[in-house]
Amino acid sequence: MATSDSGLLDSALFEPLRGDSVVVADHADRYLTTADAINAAALSLIRISGQQDAVGHAFDSVRELTDEVAGDIGQAEERYRATAQALAEYAVDLSAAQDRANRAITAAGSAQGEAGTWAGQVEALRDAALIPGPEQLASQQRLARAESRLDTAEGAQAGAAAEYNAAVADKNDAAERASARIEAVVKGSPLNDSMWSNIGGFLAGVGGWIADVLGAVIDFVAAAVDVIARLLVAVLIVVALAALLILVLATLGVALGVLVAVLALAIIASVALVALALRAMLKERGTPTVTALGSRSTVSNPSDPYAAVFLEQRRVDGLGTDIDHDGEPDNAVIRVTQVVGADGVSRWRVLIPSTQVWSPFSDDAPNDLNSDLVAKLNPAQRTQLEKAVQTALEQTEGYTAGDPVMLTGFSLGGITAGNLAADADFVAEFNVQAVLTAGSPLDDIAIESSVSVLSLEHDSDPVANGGDLLAGHRHDANRYVVDVPAPAAVPDDWGTGSSTPAPFGHGAVDYAVTAQNEITRSDHPRAVAFRERTAEFFGGTQRYFDYQVVRG
Repeated sequence: MATSDSGLLDSALFEPLRGDSVVVADHADRYLTTADAINAAALSLIRISGQQDAVGHAFDSVRELTDEVAGDIGQAEERYRATAQALAEYAVDLSAAQDRANRAITAAGSAQGEAGTWAGQVEALRDAALIPGPEQLASQQRLARAESRLDTAEGAQAGAAAEYNAAVADKNDAAERASARIEAVVKGSPLNDSMWSNIGGFLAGVGGWIADVLGAVIDFVAAAVDVIARLLVAVLIVVALAALLILVLATLGVALGVLVAVLALAIIASVALVALALRAMLKERGTPTVTALGSRSTVSNPSDPYAAVFLEQRRVDGLGTDIDHDGEPDNAVIRVTQVVGADGVSRWRVLIPSTQVWSPFSDDAPNDLNSDLVAKLNPAQRTQLEKAVQTALEQTEGYTAGDPVMLTGFSLGGITAGNLAADADFVAEFNVQAVLTAGSPLDDIAIESSVSVLSLEHDSDPVANGGDLLAGHRHDANRYVVDVPAPAAVPDDWGTGSSTPAPFGHGAVDYAVTAQNEITRSDHPRAVAFRERTAEFFGGTQRYFDYQVVRG
């Protein structure tokens, strides 16, 4: 350990150990969630292949293929689970090592102060102890005591240095163990897909210095694995549906050629899905153009503010303009609403548009299929729609950093709201206090515990229930998931032009009905708590700011 010019150890050279054990533990949870999802998919395929009522040579080959795919998936699941366990243990060991190092740093600082004090006294007393006379003996005794105290302080410094070095060794050993466990499961598995092989090579190459950089690279590695896992699950859905269809057709005695055609289509669909997802990730790297459309003020105190959110959603979704007259909007509109409370505080609701363009080849409107794909398959990457929300808030007149913010949206709008509320950089800049969504799969999104979340889901809505493929409903204390049947009709007096529900209940107006029943009129304790937490985001004088967004 380095020393200062005086020969004493310098406590300033004791640096806190790098790394964030909370982040590592969070990624371990994500790996474990992925492993559970892959395991569930494998079990589904095994159940399909194990059907005994499907007989004949036509289905035998399909059964063999399904068994093989399920086996490979199981091997991948082992890798994710072993990685999760290794990272979870490393997170615990890292936290313990950091605590030990911090105690040593504190002890070193205290000992350094003591040593400095006594070193000064020793220096002053040495001359006095050499002067003959009646005070010489007393000076010598004081010098001896000061030297003894200095020795004790220097010993405490040396002990703190040894303890700090032991903490560093603890961290290094823990990182080496985690690295070795991950490398072992990669090398030991017969499934040699390139992604895992590359990770194995990476871990083998980092050697001793992994302890210093593991905390920095874990975000990149976890994000890559998360994307691959989500793509894998999406492909498995296609494969499982195709296998189920083949099973039914084989049971009905359909010709082998038709079964082969179904399998071929499933393969083509899987490849197309992956290609579209990768293309979408490239498109979302751009920067959107956000243009203010103006503002207006109104005194509003709706009797049902939560239903009003999704009725307003329907109107805002329709504000996108079709400039080239191809039948699809070429831009989207984000609405930011200022509500000034009785306490004088400005609170802000952000209404994010839902998907209005279903072509993956759209180049203009940011609320298209590309945004959907990236928002769910790679939530760590900000979509252009997510970037636009931040820009709109930053441009809004009267907005001040620290003002309370509520994010709302239906379908893609809700997914975008959830992703932003889970984005550490976004919540560090904006005081997000609440999220209200409808028809949006949020179960796989880890949102800060300080944010109140209410998610409306119809049990017949395939979009809302898509999140269950990666994770079941979350039961965090700050989240309330309302999973209920879709309404049978929409009130005529709402002026929506139709009382017919949307297909599968996936419509903003349908969710407005559910919001009325399950939030405004509900006496469920969690609904009541959400109303109380968000009441000041509604009513009084409101000012609306609309922003037009075009892809960059």
